[in-house]
Amino acid sequence: MPSDNNTNDTKDSVDSSKVVEFVQKSSKNIETDRKQKQKPGHKSSKSKKSIGWLLGVIVLVLLAIIMVLPSTFTRASSGYKVVFGTYDGIDVAYEVSPSGSGNHFANQVQGLMSQNPNAASDYNQLYQLWNSAYQNEVFFVAANALAKKAGLDKTAGMEQLVAQYIRESGYYTNDQGVFDATIYNSTPALQKSYIKKNVQEQLPTQIIISDLYTVRVSSAEKNYISDAAATVRDFEYVSFTTDSYPDALAVEYATQNPEAFSQVGISRITVADETLALSLKSQIESGTLSFEDAATANSIDGYAQNGGAAGTFRGYELSQFITQDIDRALVLSSSDGALVGPVAVSLGYALLRIDAAAQEADYSDPGVLSLIKTRIAQADPERMDAVLREEAQTFLTAASATSFVDAAEAASFDVTVVATTPVNVSDSQLMTFSLSTTDPVGFLSIAAEDSTIHKELFTAPSGTTLGPYKAGTTYIVAQTGDDAYDEDMKSYLDLFYDSPYITQQLVAQDAIGTVLASDKLQDNFMSAFFSHILGLGSSR
Repeated sequence: MPSDNNTNDTKDSVDSSKVVEFVQKSSKNIETDRKQKQKPGHKSSKSKKSIGWLLGVIVLVLLAIIMVLPSTFTRASSGYKVVFGTYDGIDVAYEVSPSGSGNHFANQVQGLMSQNPNAASDYNQLYQLWNSAYQNEVFFVAANALAKKAGLDKTAGMEQLVAQYIRESGYYTNDQGVFDATIYNSTPALQKSYIKKNVQEQLPTQIIISDLYTVRVSSAEKNYISDAAATVRDFEYVSFTTDSYPDALAVEYATQNPEAFSQVGISRITVADETLALSLKSQIESGTLSFEDAATANSIDGYAQNGGAAGTFRGYELSQFITQDIDRALVLSSSDGALVGPVAVSLGYALLRIDAAAQEADYSDPGVLSLIKTRIAQADPERMDAVLREEAQTFLTAASATSFVDAAEAASFDVTVVATTPVNVSDSQLMTFSLSTTDPVGFLSIAAEDSTIHKELFTAPSGTTLGPYKAGTTYIVAQTGDDAYDEDMKSYLDLFYDSPYITQQLVAQDAIGTVLASDKLQDNFMSAFFSHILGLGSSR
């Protein structure tokens, strides 16, 4: 926390008009007020609050995740800004000033990090944490723009509402959790100004958000939704996944590309400088340094702690870190114990010791066959797609000639059963259920993301066999089931929408989803996170 005597604070000096002032009561006055409030029939001398004020107070307890205040006031030697995207031309940015104060996005991240300290050492958790803060920030930027457009930041009584929020923010409370004017008045002016500035910037947005939380579903809308959700249909389908690709064709592909599927065991030493790699190779070959010691002391990859032991790799996996075809071929053709390199790798240069010379894949192994099929889908998707589409079409023809069940039994296909589901083309959470929640495997749900397919599934006559539909790399053929009206579902949803809390949550979620799917959002989160945030984390 900066001191009032810190000369660096001079440029951040604040005029008194930017600081909320509270009159300190004596302990006697406080006690008198307390007794008066406890007396039956005592009327407060405070002026009557308007409806607008009361709604404003309600705002203060809603959607706390959007309203964040700084928790530290440490200084940084220089400020920085990372732009993760834009919304309607406005930067969605993580920003810290030279004085160490963060913007709304930065304060969100800081708060989440304090709640999840382990995220700093776990890239997956760190990504999820930053992405959560980013999505909240996008919504905050969108709501803030709307609030300013509506002129809420200039609304009469806003200053009073700001003061009320500051009193209840917790920054100036004593051990009893009560606002203490002594604590407030002893706080440095810079810190008070900073808190007030954050509240002034965020409170208009909070009012916009509160509107979402006070939306009530009308009885007509409730009946419309519950009737639509109660009108349901079930389905069955068979899937043609990469595992459906014929074994004979997989073996044929692999034998035409044997190096890609052969397996080699290696250890590696990775360094940034080729000269160092050559020096280490010379020492290892002369016997003055063991490979393991060289790896432990010098390698900059994750295998250093294991003495360089990297494990086994398929030929096609070598391309993940060996950049040159000629070097990959050399690794696959070398004998046990050979020391290969230096070879160019993604992190610099590597020495590779062959621990187990490359062996041709065992094409009779089911696991190897599955791996080959997955690789075909990745490396030659057109080949995989053509075969699976043809198999699905063959099944559709057979099912149309006999029946869906007979065709599935004749081909020994597993049939996925999808429970009764309402039409929900947009997968709205207001409907509670959709194919994404009733499809146990998920392929029909993926295919039905295409609105044309979704509508066909629910409008085709009962018992119709449809497809082939593509779902990622998979093809499916589906049969429509019986239509029904689920009275229990209607009753459930009627009760569901009678709960204000639930409807408020769903309306807010839909609003956030609408903002994140808007054409106004230019999303650059992933690129900015990996190129800047991970970089900032490793250099600071």
